[in-house]
Amino acid sequence: MNQMNVRPRLVMAIQAGVLGAAMVLGAGACNLNTDAAGTESTSDVCADLGAVLPHQVADVVVIPYTLDLYQPSDLPDKPVNDAVTSYDRLSETLRTEADQAADADLAAALNSTADSVDADRAKIRTLDDVRAIPSVIDLTSVDSFCPRLDGDVYASKP
Repeated sequence: MNQMNVRPRLVMAIQAGVLGAAMVLGAGACNLNTDAAGTESTSDVCADLGAVLPHQVADVVVIPYTLDLYQPSDLPDKPVNDAVTSYDRLSETLRTEADQAADADLAAALNSTADSVDADRAKIRTLDDVRAIPSVIDLTSVDSFCPRLDGDVYASKP
């Protein structure tokens, strides 16, 4: 009778061990994401962004207001190229910080914002497109992580 009790317990122990191993291996497989979050804290990412984004956003949104400063010989190519370069620089900064962020949700928000910047950049082909650049870059998806960022970037906003 004692051997009969041992056998079911042994079978249950083996089943539990197999289930546990499957869960550990399954969880490990889920963490094999090649887009894994970096190691930088949210506050460090926000500080980095606060140091560079105001200038980079300004580089983008000011171009339509500076068209009169370009030499006629530079039109239309130089302002278009400058706008594209400014958008690219902004997107690259957002993606770099996303790669460094330890918080996967912050990384996703930064990548989403970069996608939006890239979509706006793709619209810049002519001088009229440069004139139509919006005066605000949408950073709302990052606001919950870096609440001061929007204020730092748009200091003149009420």
